[in-house]
Amino acid sequence: MTGPADALTPYVGDLMGAFDPARLTGRAAPLPASYAMIPNKAIMSLPQYGGNGCQADHIVPTDVAKGIRTSVPSDFNPLPSTNPGV
Repeated sequence: MTGPADALTPYVGDLMGAFDPARLTGRAAPLPASYAMIPNKAIMSLPQYGGNGCQADHIVPTDVAKGIRTSVPSDFNPLPSTNPGV
């Protein structure tokens, strides 16, 4: 996955550019905070309850981006230690 704005910004795919030696020594400007910020409206409204979690944060999961269909196996138990009989 990529973050909210870093995927839309040339040469900043994963915000690792923030650790560029020139930035760390002050020779280059820091990356704007907006590259990594998710709007408060999206966070405070809990968009996942409307089915819009990733979309509201401008995040595209890799399987969706590549058109890979996924499904949860019928015998999958997400809480095996607390709910072993499921």
